[in-house]
Amino acid sequence: LSSLLLSTSRGQMINTELFDCDYYDLSRVYAQMATTFHNQNQPEDQLYAQRMYEKYAWLAKDTLDALIAYGNIAQVYELLHNSDSILSFGYKFRQKALKYGYKKIAARNLWTLYAVYIDRNQYDSAYKYMNIYEKESGWFDSYGNIIGKNTHYYFRKARYYAGIGKLNLAEHFYRKTIEYGDFHESNWYLSINYVC
Repeated sequence: LSSLLLSTSRGQMINTELFDCDYYDLSRVYAQMATTFHNQNQPEDQLYAQRMYEKYAWLAKDTLDALIAYGNIAQVYELLHNSDSILSFGYKFRQKALKYGYKKIAARNLWTLYAVYIDRNQYDSAYKYMNIYEKESGWFDSYGNIIGKNTHYYFRKARYYAGIGKLNLAEHFYRKTIEYGDFHESNWYLSINYVC
């Protein structure tokens, strides 16, 4: 709470200085606020902070941070269960990131798109974005295994395969998700789909 109050206090101080405003620092204050609101499960406040983070990152001429802030807005809409906004921001983010030459970052945020398409049972569209994600994100080795901590993808891939009726592959990826530590959701899906 004290860091949030410090951020708010500092944000108001910096924001009211009409001349010599340090937009870089101000963008970082809003980034911290967005993280705090996310951790407190306050998506409406997080959305405001993300928008301010993006605004001041652009004013600071920090393209990468502005893109990251913009991409995070789609994630906030996921918390708000607003799939139309997720798709809108996901598409726009991809175009902006590609425009500025950030191909990997453009691909890494595609999970917002394919997750919505899986939820909507639009598997052709989901496959399109999953394929780009696997090829362009830089998060997969030459065997198609995830490098690092992005193992949540296996859960979504399992849901995709379950949705198109390839249950053996779905089970494989549910089990792979469990192998990497996501026990709750994958165990639930496995029990619903595979236990008599």
